[in-house]
Amino acid sequence: MGSACVKGQGRGKKGGKTEGPDKSEVRSTSHDPSHDPSHDPSHSLAHDASHEHDVMSYLRSGKTIDDDDFTSMTLSSAKPFLPPITRGKVLKCYDGDTITIGCRFDWSNQVYKFNIRIAGVDCPEIRSTRKDPIEKADEKMVAIIVRDELRKLIMGKIVDIDGLKADKYGGRYVADVCYDDINISRWLLARKFAVPYDGGTKLCPKMWSNYAGVKTDS
Repeated sequence: MGSACVKGQGRGKKGGKTEGPDKSEVRSTSHDPSHDPSHDPSHSLAHDASHEHDVMSYLRSGKTIDDDDFTSMTLSSAKPFLPPITRGKVLKCYDGDTITIGCRFDWSNQVYKFNIRIAGVDCPEIRSTRKDPIEKADEKMVAIIVRDELRKLIMGKIVDIDGLKADKYGGRYVADVCYDDINISRWLLARKFAVPYDGGTKLCPKMWSNYAGVKTDS
């Protein structure tokens, strides 16, 4: 189900003040010693500060490489760009396994948003593709319930992001997400709000309401 988030990374318990990260494990991309990113939980922390700082500085410069440098490039040799995200604020819960987080980097005051698919799980779809109208309505109903329960837990909260990688469909990233030492994948599975998913064939219940123990109006 992917690697677990670092327990207690850079965050106190509910109602407590924000704690600083363990500087032996993660470092800020800032080179200003007077700046402590632990006071701003929306800052993203980088594992390799100098390398990522150089990458971001290059991107900001607007420089482009010479045409000759393009000759050896192929689709197979190109890799997706993975931003240095380890923490962020939840701005949106689209459904049970897809959220949007916002974070800032030390080189800019701009807030950037990233769509994250929660690793290791598959939740009911709000836009169900089921052909059977009863199954389709059932899946959508449970999907909305799961989304709303997830919103209650993490909407507007600071979450830890671990094991970030590119989604196979593009446009999103996949990662483990944790809040207050709660691994969200495990939280969803324990409540039968999701089924395990490793990126292969999806094996979903025929009737999500039966699987999740959700009462219907009928």
